[in-house]
Amino acid sequence: MDPYIWFLLLVAAMILGLALGWIGGKKIHLPGWLDKALAPMGLGNEDALTGEELLEQLDEDTLVRVLKEPRNSLVKQYKALLGMDNVELVFTDEALRAIARKTIERKSGARGLRSVMEEILIPIMYQVPNDPTIVKVTITPETVAGGEPVLEYGAVRKRYKGTVPVV
Repeated sequence: MDPYIWFLLLVAAMILGLALGWIGGKKIHLPGWLDKALAPMGLGNEDALTGEELLEQLDEDTLVRVLKEPRNSLVKQYKALLGMDNVELVFTDEALRAIARKTIERKSGARGLRSVMEEILIPIMYQVPNDPTIVKVTITPETVAGGEPVLEYGAVRKRYKGTVPVV
């Protein structure tokens, strides 16, 4: 066979391997229909990472980083939401770890972080607009476990930062 054809086959195999998600000698679990389609080509899932194995790689530290570090992280999103009412939202490090632990217990991975955060913060987001004296909300591990957040009160705050009041 022509060496040029071998070269094209090699490049196609490399592109296919990258497209299928080869990671460090292992590949991500393929959907059943795709796995059956590729089995005759010798590209089966003998050493595939399953969803359980991928979830095991998301430890507490990793989930805390997912909560804090991205540019549009959940912590920053909720701080911005409460910031519209001129209320400061603070998460203790222990609270973030408790949120990560709760997500690991549910086995819901990084996507489950949002549901845990919503469970904690939705009641607070309804409470803050109704009480104009709340200036700071602190989320603690007790809050994550089902308790009340630590609320700090002050003078009546201006609502809706950055908007012009309607006269």
